[in-house]
This record gives sequence, C-alpha cells and structure tokens, in this order.
Amino acid sequence: MLLINGEQFNPTANNPDHAIQKAHYEESVKMIRETYGRGGRNSVLTLTRRKEPKRNATGELEDVPPIVFPAKAYVEIQFASKDHKRSESLAGMETWAYSENRPNRDGKNDLWEPDPKSIKFMSQSQVFDMNSEMELIYFLLYKSPRVYHLPAIAQGKAKKGDLIVEDKALKAREKVETERNALKLKNAIMAPSSTFPLYSDENLRKVAAAWGIEGAMDQHESVDNLRLILEHRVKEGEKEKKQTGEGKGFDEFFALIDFDDSVRQRAIIMYALDSGKVKHDREKGVFTFASGGLLLEVPASKKYVAFDYLADHLAKPLNDKEWDLFVKEVIDEDYIHGLTYDDLKWLARHNDITISKKKAEDLKEDLISVYCG
Repeated sequence: MLLINGEQFNPTANNPDHAIQKAHYEESVKMIRETYGRGGRNSVLTLTRRKEPKRNATGELEDVPPIVFPAKAYVEIQFASKDHKRSESLAGMETWAYSENRPNRDGKNDLWEPDPKSIKFMSQSQVFDMNSEMELIYFLLYKSPRVYHLPAIAQGKAKKGDLIVEDKALKAREKVETERNALKLKNAIMAPSSTFPLYSDENLRKVAAAWGIEGAMDQHESVDNLRLILEHRVKEGEKEKKQTGEGKGFDEFFALIDFDDSVRQRAIIMYALDSGKVKHDREKGVFTFASGGLLLEVPASKKYVAFDYLADHLAKPLNDKEWDLFVKEVIDEDYIHGLTYDDLKWLARHNDITISKKKAEDLKEDLISVYCG
C-alpha cells in the first residue's frame, strides 16, 4: 500500500485531494509497462545494483552486503504531462511511503506509518512482479532515492541511487551505439582521407581549441599529439556525461565539427589564452586581459568548465559588444598570418570587408589595418 503525507493513497479511487498524484501514478505505470513489459510479453521488472559484484582471489563472486533503506521518502511533487503547466504554482515537497503490511496509525500525529519501516535488498538483483507489486515498483522508481531512474530524475527526483532497472535490450543497444560512436569519433579525428573535415591540420587545431585543449593553436604543438589528446578528451567527456548528466561528449563533438561560427570563435579565445593575451586565474575564478582589466568572473559551480563558460558567454547575441571588444584586444598580426584563406574570409565578413577577387595577402592587409592599425 502507498502512503502520501501520512494518508493512504489508493490509485484507483477518485479522491480530489490526490488527483495530481493519481494522474502521475497512472502515467508512470503506463510508461513502466510499455518500456519494460515489451507489449505484454513480460510481466516482471528487475532491479540490480549499479556496482558490479566483486570477485575474490580465486575468481569467485563475493557475497554482497544487504542494502536496507527507509520505506519512506521525501520528494518534490511530480506531475503528469497534462498537469505540467500547474507545476510552478503547486511546487513543493511530499512524503511518500510503501507499506508491505497494513500500515500503523501514529497515535501522536494521527498519521499512517509504513510496516515494515524499511525495505531490504539482499542480492545482486531482485525481480518484481508488475501485476502484483506495481505500487512497490512505482515507489522504488519514482520516490525512493536508492533507485537511479532517469525519467524520475527528470521530474525532480534526486540524481543518485545504488539500484537501477536492468534492461538487457537497452543495455545491448547502448553498448552498440557507444561502439559506433567511438568508431565514428576515431575516423573523424584521425581523418584517413581528405574527405574528412579534420584531415586539414588547421581544421584539427581549431576544433581542438574549440574543445578547450590548451596549446592547440600553437604551431609548435604536434598535430598528431593533438589528435590523440582530442580523442581521449571526448571519450572522457562522454563518460562524465553518462555519469552526471552534464558535460560534453559524442553528440557535442559531432555537432562541433560542422564548423559553424562557434568553432572559429572558440579558436580565437584559445589563441588569446595560449598567447598570454588573456589570463585565467583558476583560484580566483576570473579571466583578465594581459593589458589590464577584468574580462569575466566565473561562478564557483563552473570552475572546472571555465573555458566553455567564457566561450558560451561571449557567443551570446546580447554580448556582441563584449565580443567585438575582445577580438580587438587579442587578434594580432601573428594570428592573422596564421589563418587559412577560408578563415580570412570569415573574419573579413565579420568586419564588412569586401572579399570579392581578393587574395589571401590582400585580406591579411585589410585585417591587420582593422585590428593592428
């Protein structure tokens, strides 16, 4: 039996006080059956520990310690899709509980309490029947912080948990997708032929700089070494994104190599850092111009993604004036002389310089007069 705020919750009753909760329960149960029931062919759901079992010196699996956690949870109010617009006005916290036996009445507060007060998970995995244990399944997936369930996390549940739903089909699909992306990443970065965008060393440098790799725009830095570093960084970013839900991984990298304006803008920012025209004080959390003056303060929460924070800030349309001041401060003759013809044309367009019938040397002269005159 489910309990909410000390009251019994009957998902089949039409209690107006629990209308929002009932709608969420019905929508969630439907999703559970559709996702894990496989069209009615499966009636069980398996929860498994997120950590693989350890093996002893002989190679045998060690006994896993029991996980014992409260049959009560404090969570944000969760809404069905149809009630989403009401989420701002009705936001708050609720107390949910699951009672395996008949709940006990708390004589002091006149509230129902679960019996037993805890839930035990004794093995590496445990099977639950969707026909007879759906209320327990709902509590575990959507209310208990000990179960990591992404649909519930997206609705405000804490992003943590020792247990997770075991879905072999999804696991296999994710593994294949990861392998495909890893192969696609290697081909994109190693660029075995001129048909790949990063076959050009200059393109590789710009993308590496845009990804936040220091020294990428330094012509003395080995391009082959940059390729290896870039591949490693993207893979590590993908791992972090899967673990925390934040960061940059495969999808962000593949979008980046489409070579939109952000790649060239980020390359300029990295050049400014590599050349010392912009300083980054990691302890104080600030970017400053070498010539003097504050460029940007970085919040403590963005300390480890400071480069991305700066790049995203300067890329916002509202900060166009800041970007104009930034490039005037950091672009010099060395940077301009190192640009490809396509990059020269891109920078010329941003300065309303006519490019028709002009050679690279002509564009360099025009740009030097704008930035260094």
